[in-house]
Amino acid sequence: MKRLLLITFLTLTISLPPFAQHRGEYTTDVLGNKTYRDGAFEETFSIDIFGNNQYKNNQDETASLEKDIMGNMIYKDSRGNRITIDQKNWLQMLDRAHGDREGLFSYFISKNSRKHNSVTQYETDLMGHDIFSSDGQKEEIWQDILGDWQYTNNNGTKASLSKNVLGEYIYNDSRGSRITFSPQIWERKLNKSHNDPAMIFRDLIHELLK
Repeated sequence: MKRLLLITFLTLTISLPPFAQHRGEYTTDVLGNKTYRDGAFEETFSIDIFGNNQYKNNQDETASLEKDIMGNMIYKDSRGNRITIDQKNWLQMLDRAHGDREGLFSYFISKNSRKHNSVTQYETDLMGHDIFSSDGQKEEIWQDILGDWQYTNNNGTKASLSKNVLGEYIYNDSRGSRITFSPQIWERKLNKSHNDPAMIFRDLIHELLK
């Protein structure tokens, strides 16, 4: 199976690193523009007058991250790549990244550095389904009317997370995996996941279906 990009990204609970993590010189000018130089290579991160993130390097590559009139965050670069993230998913990503918007921007640039004309979208539909689509891949996560968590992708893979009458949480997927969590273990997992069962579900999917 192809890598589960939605699950991987939305379960990030790390502080994303700054873009300058290599040998070289890292400077910030009086306008707040951050420039990294390493030998002949040079790149700059800046904020424009509209508050949008901008990137350029001396190899004629550019990128931007800005909000559209619908409240979506749009990443674009000079390779023709585009990522559209609706408000709900953007706030989740920003929370996972501890509010580091520049770190997310740098992450998008890095992840798209070898791609061309890739189109990716993170959205939540009217039924509350979180949907990820990218270049022919599609994944959905949602909570059904019984309160159970469900996952599916366009390869036919499915997973669920439900609670039984004993208070146990049970994970199942179409690959035959089944895990039962006692109420005590589940409570400990919740405490480590900011009381977010969706995060636990995504972690399980990433671990068992990757």
